[in-house]
Amino acid sequence: MNLYSIDNKGNLIELDKLEFEDHHVYLIDDIEKKTLYIWVGLEVPQYKKDLTAAWARKFDKDRGGACKILIMMQKREYGSFLSMIDQLKKGLIPGKSTERRPELVLLAPTEEPSPIIEEETPKIEEGRVESGVFAWLTQLLEHRKSVTKNLTEKTAPSIKEQEEPIDDEEIGLESQIREAAFYLSIKNIHITIYVGY
Repeated sequence: MNLYSIDNKGNLIELDKLEFEDHHVYLIDDIEKKTLYIWVGLEVPQYKKDLTAAWARKFDKDRGGACKILIMMQKREYGSFLSMIDQLKKGLIPGKSTERRPELVLLAPTEEPSPIIEEETPKIEEGRVESGVFAWLTQLLEHRKSVTKNLTEKTAPSIKEQEEPIDDEEIGLESQIREAAFYLSIKNIHITIYVGY
């Protein structure tokens, strides 16, 4: 693909890239597709349009009249020329400069898959776990025992009659859970707690 511009005297100037401005006219020679594109800016004088058309007819005549001549007016471009504009501005030749990536070909596996072996979950040694976590857990268990004991003493007859489950918020565990989560986040220990009702 060759890119040309026409100067004021009608001479053909070969270009590396196109700017597509209002006062420019370009002749784009796509030899492989046997197509000549004439791109005309909005402010191009008539004599430049005529000179460019004459050059396009000369190229067509030299090739035996087998070329298509397409005229593209600025802001009225169409077809494949629209997709070429960005590449021509950068100086890239459409279809040549940007090669296609190779297609991804997935091959069928040639060997049999190995059986899945269940791995044992790693055991956590007690010495490696933070002592603060154990202290918190024992404190939580003691607190739960004391709170449930106090509740059963105060409302022993009503619990036996109604047998309602104790709500965690009434016990005050929500604040303790938040404190424990904060402590664990400081120590970069991440746990997931699932709460179900």
